Amino acid sequence: MSRTMGSSMAVPLAALAPDGAALAFEGAAWRHLGAWLGKVEALAPGQAADAPELAGALNGIVRLAAGFGGPAQARAARTSASMPPHAYAGFTWLVGQLLLLAQETHALLEALGAQASAPERRRQALDQLGELAARARDLGSPLLPKLEEFRAAAVHENAAFSAALQALGATLQACWEAVGAQRARLEQLQAQLKATSALHPGKRRELAAAIEQAEEDLDALTRDAEALRLRAAALGEIGDEGVWLDAGVGAMLDFLHALRAAWANFGSAVTQLGADAGPDRLDSPDWIAAQLMLEQALPRWQALATACLRFGTAPGALPASSMQAQKVQP
Repeated sequence: MSRTMGSSMAVPLAALAPDGAALAFEGAAWRHLGAWLGKVEALAPGQAADAPELAGALNGIVRLAAGFGGPAQARAARTSASMPPHAYAGFTWLVGQLLLLAQETHALLEALGAQASAPERRRQALDQLGELAARARDLGSPLLPKLEEFRAAAVHENAAFSAALQALGATLQACWEAVGAQRARLEQLQAQLKATSALHPGKRRELAAAIEQAEEDLDALTRDAEALRLRAAALGEIGDEGVWLDAGVGAMLDFLHALRAAWANFGSAVTQLGADAGPDRLDSPDWIAAQLMLEQALPRWQALATACLRFGTAPGALPASSMQAQKVQP
């Protein structure tokens, strides 16, 4: 029986967990995507009240993030028996299912290689593996159009948001220029009062009153400019994280395609093995172990389960206890 590119048919594609400790999509782009979602979720109402040129673009990314979902939706879906509607929560839920599938696969492979297993038990395990792979193969399919739609919208909305941030930067610069102009006016009035001690007392009082008003105006302009600076800084962080949106969603899509290919290859291989193996072959644990390359396969499936479990304990993902409690849906 041949194997594709000489790889073990019982080992999931290395692309799923390349280093055995983390899942393939868990790079910098994924972390930035999560940070973007969290920052948009945390936006205070009226964040762009003093920057009307930004309001439309800000509303656009808020709607975009709300439709995609985020850490809050993922936490709310902890006990869901089926895939949540939001793509982000659905994706983290899918990793929980992958954990269960990897654990179940590992247990069935162990049964196939166990010396004490009867041929009937080995054939049953092969049949179960084929069925498991068949239902797991398309588990992520509902997410693909959602991710593609979000990816396309993200490019548009993030470009509009970036342009609005540039306009906000110009507004902020104008505010600080106004602060500088008001400070210069105050200093001019103060110098004038100091240099004109011979003025009539009434004129001096008028000048002092003008100075007091100028000080109040300077304080107000400075407070407004500083508040706008802080808002612009917070929104700028969202813009910085948004640069990673395309790469983050791309990594998710690549993972889903690799996952489907892994289950498809694995399922076809074990199904073919079950069809070709006679009772004498199934009576030989050494033959089964050689065909499935169990010495390599079992640690790899365990590493995949461990990576899924580690992901489930990371911030914003489903906790490991919840992931373990969920059922794999046919």
